[in-house]
Amino acid sequence: MIGIVPDYEYQKFYAFTDWLPIIKKESRKTQSFYYAIAVMFNRLPHVCVDTKNKEKLDQ
Repeated sequence: MIGIVPDYEYQKFYAFTDWLPIIKKESRKTQSFYYAIAVMFNRLPHVCVDTKNKEKLDQ
């Protein structure tokens, strides 16, 4: 494992998307819409990189 996304990052992401007035249906279009809005507002969950595996990312 190189990195993980902590639970609180997902909680922040879903709290951000809760105000969107769309049907809460887990379809690809809905997920794409959520991620597009999150990218626009820089709200995607952050990945935490383990320092032991950081050299794998640098290559």
